[in-house]
Amino acid sequence: MEIISATWLHPPTGCYMCNIDVAMGENRSVGAAIFRIDDGSITHIHTTRIMQCDPLAGELYTLCWGAVVAAKLALKHVTFQSDSKGAVEAIKGINSKDFGLHYNITDLVVRFHTSAKNFDLWDVCWIPRKLNCVAHDVAKWAIRSCRFEEIELSNFDSFLRATAADGCCEFTVSLFKLLFLICLFVFAAVFWLYTDEGKTLQSSANPQTTTVRNR
Repeated sequence: MEIISATWLHPPTGCYMCNIDVAMGENRSVGAAIFRIDDGSITHIHTTRIMQCDPLAGELYTLCWGAVVAAKLALKHVTFQSDSKGAVEAIKGINSKDFGLHYNITDLVVRFHTSAKNFDLWDVCWIPRKLNCVAHDVAKWAIRSCRFEEIELSNFDSFLRATAADGCCEFTVSLFKLLFLICLFVFAAVFWLYTDEGKTLQSSANPQTTTVRNR
């Protein structure tokens, strides 16, 4: 049984981690690649326009493109992470017979392995979406802004400080849940104060005020 970490794990010393994701819009689809070093800091952000309409083909194309970018950056030890199980399994050759209906899947897999020959050590692994938030959000940003190729880190300065390591959306969801519970508690307290029971208890706690009102 495969064990999935609950948090984003830093790459080993001397290695790079490349998080890949695709965002599909009404008029265009975009892939994003986020490169990090062993301390978790982001070194490069790249985006690209993709033409595939099929989600699996789009994820595979982005993995292939990410490998090309990594080779151009002269990286030698790279781990690619994707939240598409189908794309990861295709690259690793798992259930390859299931991809026979997709005429372009085999070509994309071959293209990835061709680019991977530039690396001394590489791997592809699946991670949950909640640990791939930065790549996903950057891809969505690229759709809105139509910004492609290498993106200056300054474009995401405040965003990256908040998401130096992935898993940020899990933290964000927990924070929103906490804020929601606080608001719900405050609303319930205010509502209770204005009910008959609340007024009765208030009157009991302030008898002098009640007497004055009765007069």
